[in-house]
Amino acid sequence: MTTSGEHIDDGKVSRVNDLAHGYKDVMVSPHILDTYIHLEKEIVREERTAPAPALSHSLGRVDDLAIDLEAAQQRLSRFARTPSGANDESLREVLIDLGVDKSPDVAAEHEEFIANINRQALAQNEVDILSRRLEEAEEEVKMLSSKVNFLQGLYQQQDTLLELSQEHMLQNKIFKSMNRAMLKLQSLQQNRCQRRGSKFAICQPPWDIFNKTGYKFKQPYLDTFKTCDELVTMKRHASSTKTREEISEKHNAHVIEAQKDYDLKTKD
Repeated sequence: MTTSGEHIDDGKVSRVNDLAHGYKDVMVSPHILDTYIHLEKEIVREERTAPAPALSHSLGRVDDLAIDLEAAQQRLSRFARTPSGANDESLREVLIDLGVDKSPDVAAEHEEFIANINRQALAQNEVDILSRRLEEAEEEVKMLSSKVNFLQGLYQQQDTLLELSQEHMLQNKIFKSMNRAMLKLQSLQQNRCQRRGSKFAICQPPWDIFNKTGYKFKQPYLDTFKTCDELVTMKRHASSTKTREEISEKHNAHVIEAQKDYDLKTKD
C-alpha cells in the first residue's frame, strides 16, 4: 500500500526482483525499482477506469447508432420534402388557417394530412436525436482511445525498463565474475612466487592494473600477467648478472608499457 492509497501488486513489482534470480551477487538498482513502482502506480490509476473494456463497449454503441440513424434517415426520406423555409410555426399557422382547431369536420377532412405532418416531424426528431447521440459516442471513442494508448505506453515503458535492468544486471555479473577471476589469478601468482622463494611484491605485476581492468573491460589482461611471470622466471634462471639486469630492464619496461596501455584505454 503506497502513501497515496494506491495498492501496488506485489506480484508485479517482484518481476524486477525476479530478474536477479541466478545473479545472487547483483542487486537491483534502486533507481530502476523506484521507476518501475512509479510506472505501476500510473497503471493502477489508469486501470481503475478500465478504458479498454469501455472502449470496446463504445465502439459497439457507435456501430449500433450508425445502423439506427441510417434506418431513421430512410424512414424520413419516404415523406415529401418540406418546402424550403417551412418550420413548426409556419405549419401551425397553416393548420389554424384551415380551421382544424375549431371544426371537427374540417379536422376529419384533413386527418391524413395532419397525421402525415406528425409522422414526418417524429421521423425528423428521431434523426436529429440519433445524430447527436452518434456524435457523442464518437467523441467518447476518441477519449477512450487516447486513454488506452496512454495505458499501453505505460506497459511498454515497463517492458523496456525490465529489458534494460536485465541487461544491466548481466553486465554487473560479468564484471563481478571477472574481478573474482583476477583475485584467483592474484592468489595463484602469489603461490607460485612463494614456492620459488621470491618476494610476492617483486614478482607480481602492478596490482592496480588488474584490479581496475577487472571492472573496466570484458576480458582481463592475461597477456600482461603471463609476460611478467615469464620475465621473472627468466631472471631467476639467468646465467649471469648482466643477463639478469637486462631481463630486469625488460620487465620494468613491460610494466610501464602495461600501465600506459591501461591509462590510454581508461582515459575516456
